[in-house]
Amino acid sequence: MKSKIFDTSSWPVATNLSWARTILHESIHAYLSVYFALDRPGWIASYPQMVEEWGRINNWNDVHHEEIARSLVQDIALSLKDYGDSKGYNLPVQFYEDLSWGGLQNTSTFNSLTNSEKNRILNVIAVELTGKDLNSQNKSQKGSPSNC
Repeated sequence: MKSKIFDTSSWPVATNLSWARTILHESIHAYLSVYFALDRPGWIASYPQMVEEWGRINNWNDVHHEEIARSLVQDIALSLKDYGDSKGYNLPVQFYEDLSWGGLQNTSTFNSLTNSEKNRILNVIAVELTGKDLNSQNKSQKGSPSNC
């Protein structure tokens, strides 16, 4: 798997919450890759669906995304909520759940959501990343400037 670089200049108005989500997401990729490299039998036993998907999808990044969407979105949301709480934010759990879908928009799990759910999620992600909704309208961000 290719190494990742957090290019903050690409997203100059992304909030601290958006960057925290990105860091969690990429950390999961790193965990899955290292686990596979160090203990392939244990990894295969832990993630049999990913093994099956590899035969069909044949792209580790996409296979990881399917697993993250299927089984880790709620955990990411809880971690983001803990982070948000530590920053003094009082935001609904739904906001953190929506934000947790960042990078997972092409997964079968995301695609199985209703159109209204997908639009709500995509708007939350867009606003925290760019300060604009899907209609390119300026919107207030929930997180703070990341100052990266």
